[in-house]
Amino acid sequence: MSHAGLPPPQQDESLVPQFKLPALQSDDKLDVSCLYGEPLVELPDPTSSKRSVLHETDTMSVELCTLVFAEQRSVDVLLWLPKVETISVVLVGLNFDGLHATTELESVPIGKNAVKRGQKMSRWPIQEIVDDRKIAMITSFYFDFCPDDVSNAGNGAAGLFAHSPRFGAIEQWSWGLRQLVSVCKRDRRLCDAKVGVFGHSRLGKAALVAGARDERIDAVLSNNSGCCGAALHRRLFGERLIHIVTRFPHWFAETASEWIDRENDLPFDQHNLLACMRNRALYVSSASLDLWADPRGEFESFKAASSAFDLIVDVEMPEPNAAAVGGDRLAFHLRQGPHDVTAFDLTRFADFV
Repeated sequence: MSHAGLPPPQQDESLVPQFKLPALQSDDKLDVSCLYGEPLVELPDPTSSKRSVLHETDTMSVELCTLVFAEQRSVDVLLWLPKVETISVVLVGLNFDGLHATTELESVPIGKNAVKRGQKMSRWPIQEIVDDRKIAMITSFYFDFCPDDVSNAGNGAAGLFAHSPRFGAIEQWSWGLRQLVSVCKRDRRLCDAKVGVFGHSRLGKAALVAGARDERIDAVLSNNSGCCGAALHRRLFGERLIHIVTRFPHWFAETASEWIDRENDLPFDQHNLLACMRNRALYVSSASLDLWADPRGEFESFKAASSAFDLIVDVEMPEPNAAAVGGDRLAFHLRQGPHDVTAFDLTRFADFV
């Protein structure tokens, strides 16, 4: 036993059981509330917002937009905008460490999280995406929408409209992503751009839920999202419900604990959630050393969802860093390395969108 009494993760492919996946459904019939909680339907405009230009170059403008909800809770949004006549694509994602962690620009305010300025720049390849590809990027600190804290999860902006225990943190972060999509739709420079929403790890789970909830999202990247993200529950490999729900109960609906050790009884598996993007586009990315997130389970889920995209994926899991497999609206790649999101992942998603 490990993790304070939790069983160790099973990471032996020879021990993966035989199982039968639930049939794919139409996306309007898929109910995932038993894990994530009820859909956070209300998507109000902020009561106020203000915008300022923090930095400009010949090729890019960096702006800060502050959203205030119900005159109580504010969210800062950082925008990197290429200087082109028409912005055709915008990538939207939450970050783990605050706006200042994504850049070395001194004009970006230091946030609540005590990490060094620019510490997570490797996860935000601005040069390759904004300068080289002329694609906009938008981010906010995920805590501002819902603190990642079991005793404090209702005290973000989403908590004004979510009433625990019906809404878990993943649902609230997905609501935050949808609010960033609204920022795009209210901006005349971005309102006609294709919107790609991305997330890593727990935020990759939130990106998938956001895609299922909001048809304004044209494409989703789920990166290393693992259990309750892209990976299949029924493989019983790597992180399972017993690990994730026990350690992070605030991420989920209270009913999620009822499915611990009952994965085969779940009314859906994660390929059903992936299939909710059937009329748009989906990119799943995994990492070769990230056995906790079960990269093979993410790939098998991708394959199982492929028929919803009018695509039959009949190939083996690609080698690390090989070309993505799939098609124009559904793709998968395996990066060499551990649990992380890198320029390798995001530039491929940018090109896909």
